[in-house]
Amino acid sequence: MFYFIKNKKGFGKFSLLLVYYIFWVILIFIFFNLSIFSFRNIYTYGGFFVIILGSFFLVSTVENIFYKFINIIYFLTLISLIFYFFQLLFPEQFFRVNNFLSSTSDFFIRPTSDPSLYSNSILFTFSKGPHLYRNSGFAWEPGAFGGFLLFALFIYLSNNNFKLGKKFWVFLIALVTTFSTTAFVGLLFVFFFILYNLKDRKKFLWIFIIIIVLLASLLNLPFVKEKIVHQIIETIKTVKANSFEGVLNRFQSFFYDLHLLKDNLFFLFFGRGIQEETRFVAKDLVSLSSGIGDYLLMFGFIGFILLAVNLHNSLKKITLLNNGKGYLLFFIVMIFILFSNPMVYTPLIFVFQYYYLVNQR
Repeated sequence: MFYFIKNKKGFGKFSLLLVYYIFWVILIFIFFNLSIFSFRNIYTYGGFFVIILGSFFLVSTVENIFYKFINIIYFLTLISLIFYFFQLLFPEQFFRVNNFLSSTSDFFIRPTSDPSLYSNSILFTFSKGPHLYRNSGFAWEPGAFGGFLLFALFIYLSNNNFKLGKKFWVFLIALVTTFSTTAFVGLLFVFFFILYNLKDRKKFLWIFIIIIVLLASLLNLPFVKEKIVHQIIETIKTVKANSFEGVLNRFQSFFYDLHLLKDNLFFLFFGRGIQEETRFVAKDLVSLSSGIGDYLLMFGFIGFILLAVNLHNSLKKITLLNNGKGYLLFFIVMIFILFSNPMVYTPLIFVFQYYYLVNQR
């Protein structure tokens, strides 16, 4: 904030969003009768303003922010590939080494994580069980790591005039090691993005062949086709029975969120706020996994429309600044990633939202 003020930056069009956020918080406090003298309420909603203002200050003051983002992801991805190699070769020994922070402080592990199955060293996460042979990288699970890599791939291609340099191949190799359904489907859109912007006919042909091979592979991979079909069938059963409990898949989670919104027009338009006490029904014991669903639950359809419009405009700016085309492919993949992973309420996504509002390269 000091740097923002020192360089005489202005709020510009962001001030309109800020006014809406303030209006929204006031409505939530009034509707749910929240006390303005409660430390928990001040902490929660004060933290919300720290996130959005901090994100805006960041995107306003850091030059070439997404170029730097790519370099950071690249550096962390190289480390992740090295650690993943040890994960495959020496799983038990590496798990103990990677777990040294978790064994010294609860600060470094999620409260719901089993320390015998989940290890984290900030730079790398190694989970046993279903993720034993999957690369989680610096994220909390492989799907989220795949999401970061997809963001990096789209921005890198735009910034690099769609030339497939060494960073592209590093990101691609790392993405394959995640064995993530979301990442693999997103990768198909990455190749469509390249194809749409290629002018060389020879390259066009082999990229087209890659897309055909990738599409055929996706339809036969068990963790893609079977997983998606199974989750859709389970979701249909759950919605028909109107019984939401336990750990919900992405689709079930999304419909559970909609289920909580339809009770009241206020919820539908403005959501149920950030705190668990207002967001969830006390008798329901569920574990949610859809980022977009959770965002809808917090901010309602007005908040979701603002998210979609902001992301659309920023991704359009990122692509067109480098004379690229097909930014809607980037937009679709980002929404798909945010639907599948609970990462939408983070400073990074708010930075993406506000990028088009500032005069930055």
